[in-house]
Amino acid sequence: MRRLIPLFLLVGCGPAVELPEPVAVDVASVDVFTGTDSLGFGVGSAFPGPTLPFGMARPGPDTQGESSTLWSLHCSGYRNSDPWIAGFSQMRLHGTGIPDYGFASLQPVVWDAPKRKQREYRRRKNAATEQAGPGWYSVEFDGGARAELTATARTALHRYTLDAAGPTGLVLDLSHVLPDNEFVDASLVEVDERTWEGHVSFRGSYSGRHGGETAYFVVSFDAAPTSVETWEPADADGAHGAFFALTGVVEVQVGLSFVDAAGARANLAAEASSFDGARAAAEAEWSSALSVFAAVGGDETAQANLAASAYHALLMPTLFTDVDGRYRGFDEAVHEAEGWTYYTDFSLWDTYRTQHPLFNLIAPERQGDFVRSLLAMGDQGGRIPRWPLGTGYTGGMVGDPGILTIADALTHGVAPELDRAAVLEQLLESAPQSRNWGEWEALGWLSTAEGGSVAKTLEFAWSDAAVADLAAEVGDAREGEIRARSQGWRDLFDVDAGFIRARNPDGSWLDGFEPLDNADPYVEGNAWHYSFMAPHDAEQLIALHGGPEAFVDKLSEFFREASYDPEFSWPSLYYWHGNEPSIHAAYLFALAGRPDLTRQWARWIEDERYFPGPEGLPGNDDAGTLAAWWLWSAAGLYPIAGSQDYVLGMPRFPAVRMRAGNGWLTTRWLGEDGDAVVRITVDGEEWSRPTIEWERIANGAEIVFE
Repeated sequence: MRRLIPLFLLVGCGPAVELPEPVAVDVASVDVFTGTDSLGFGVGSAFPGPTLPFGMARPGPDTQGESSTLWSLHCSGYRNSDPWIAGFSQMRLHGTGIPDYGFASLQPVVWDAPKRKQREYRRRKNAATEQAGPGWYSVEFDGGARAELTATARTALHRYTLDAAGPTGLVLDLSHVLPDNEFVDASLVEVDERTWEGHVSFRGSYSGRHGGETAYFVVSFDAAPTSVETWEPADADGAHGAFFALTGVVEVQVGLSFVDAAGARANLAAEASSFDGARAAAEAEWSSALSVFAAVGGDETAQANLAASAYHALLMPTLFTDVDGRYRGFDEAVHEAEGWTYYTDFSLWDTYRTQHPLFNLIAPERQGDFVRSLLAMGDQGGRIPRWPLGTGYTGGMVGDPGILTIADALTHGVAPELDRAAVLEQLLESAPQSRNWGEWEALGWLSTAEGGSVAKTLEFAWSDAAVADLAAEVGDAREGEIRARSQGWRDLFDVDAGFIRARNPDGSWLDGFEPLDNADPYVEGNAWHYSFMAPHDAEQLIALHGGPEAFVDKLSEFFREASYDPEFSWPSLYYWHGNEPSIHAAYLFALAGRPDLTRQWARWIEDERYFPGPEGLPGNDDAGTLAAWWLWSAAGLYPIAGSQDYVLGMPRFPAVRMRAGNGWLTTRWLGEDGDAVVRITVDGEEWSRPTIEWERIANGAEIVFE
């Protein structure tokens, strides 16, 4: 149904005109192969296998190149251009720069000779037959076999059409791991003629940092294998697995748990379904999840980017709770989540900037569970994590993004049942454990005595600003000192050089400064990237650069130099959208009085850094971070994480809609490509400020750009 909006609300007077209503993202329009290929630092690390929104089960193809398989190009297990499939494992991460999970692989084989290792049983895929969509995947192999996948929340469902000739069946490879991962041990026990259960222990690139993970599984066949052959490392060159002799069309269900085998059995029993029934249910769930995003108009590329971004934004974190509420915590003990759901795998150094602010708006109830999960990790492990995976800390990246995410969520009304004062206390107790607290308190910044000192100072300052806002909300007397800590980064700005630089413990500047060097004081970036990374203190950031005009000139150079380089496979020395420290930078123009340049460069990023297809992302999606960036920008606003402010840009479509609490946030663009925005109204009210506050959009609003 379309709605009549009086035109006088938009341009002052005149007759009413009919404006089209946004159309929800269609599940059939999602290209799940977007971001599944590319080279070097430009790889998106997406995967095309099925899952549910934030699901535990993520089965998918693990591929190999013709001669080698670089781990950095296979962090999700999959690369679209690879010719070989080594098997279909049960879990993986989305969009990360590290590979993990990827256990218990199934593979259809012709058993003319024992095939116990990947190099023996891998198969060449028929790329022309590879198809997938939200909730399903299908591919055929040279020789005629076919593999199909779907999933429920905790169960991976496989359907194999086996080869017509020869003794055929499935290999279950328990020693299968992703590149740069390590198999530890496994077990496999027959329950009955159609059911086997066991465990796999492994050390992934990140999970290995806390000792690895143990996953429990139950494998259920729809028909009993005619024979079974098993092997263990002692008699099979390190391999551990089984061959199940089967013919024809075979359906297999793999129930998963990180608690115990009983949990895997219960999860499978609760979610058991036919393959076709599970696929239909998965597509229906994705249709519902994607309906919180809608748009009308725009070209085919923009529509494709919208659909892919909406899908990718809802893949992580990872469900880690069994159907009975049990989960394995950071203390390795089994806990029960009563009345809520526990999740893990938070790529927080990335996601706090765009994805978690998106959840504050479109999914506050789910975000409440994410917050409770992070707090539980802090209770069980002793500190709030910054990159938790599975059952432990990975120590990945820097700063206090977990603290920032929690504080940001609570000041946006998420999880109203939580005691804000008690949470604030937990955050304040956790903060000293992640930084050199003595130096931080004494100086207000970190020196070269600590690696990554500039990056850490800026991250901690941003986090402290969010905590200060939470302290203000609960009326805590420590708000002032916390806020003062959030401003200490200013002492690292060298006015003469025009950049944020590293200082030695005695306060002197570190020698040998070169702003384009990706040197130690900066983490995954250089002085150009980090000298704009204080959006929580934008007024001072602009002032330190010499005022609005000088700031805009410097920021323009940052983008202009980046625009000359179309190559994504290597980090840009200037604006680099494939990594997080400066992805907010286009929206700083508006805060310096140049919203026209915010719109120009945001549109450039949307159009030049996102594409449909396997090479459609400019770098790791980092669990949905780049996807969420596109969704915000396409809607015409952008969050300053940890604050109540959203910078206004320009919608990518004539109309965009996102769920907002109990209502809808709709943004409209009344103009043509190339037109300038000359007027903005919010619910009919003239709006002249470059930002809009949370309270104006939290439960819906209509923002019109003319």
